[in-house]
Amino acid sequence: MLQIILFLGRLLFLALAFYFLYFIVKKTSLWVNTPCETQQNGKLYLSANPGETEIVTPDGRSIAVGEFLEMPSPIRIGRQENNEVIIKDSFVSAQHAIIESDCAAWWLRDLNSKNGILHNGQPVKDRVRLEPNDRLEIAGIEFSWRR
Repeated sequence: MLQIILFLGRLLFLALAFYFLYFIVKKTSLWVNTPCETQQNGKLYLSANPGETEIVTPDGRSIAVGEFLEMPSPIRIGRQENNEVIIKDSFVSAQHAIIESDCAAWWLRDLNSKNGILHNGQPVKDRVRLEPNDRLEIAGIEFSWRR
């Protein structure tokens, strides 16, 4: 009788262990980016005069007011040369923000920048879903999001 109880206890322990592993894998897989079947491009418009600040792409093309960048996800924004949008301003972090698509929507995320990001006038604390004509402000430079 004792052997049957121990055997059932072991089975219960194994079942709980597998359920726990399943739960962990399911939760962590929500954050893994799965590639879209069709690559979506997002459009980031420069909507306000950046003054003396230079905004360029990695290939060296300068972006002027009213111009837009159409590029696939992810769109990295920052001061370093390896970003898709390079803002040459000391108030911009090396890796400031990222705009990425999960195939269903576009999302803006602050990459722990010192000076933050405003989304429609509100500070970005977490990941924010982008809608057409949303306004983004990084170091006083305004962008408009289109899809």
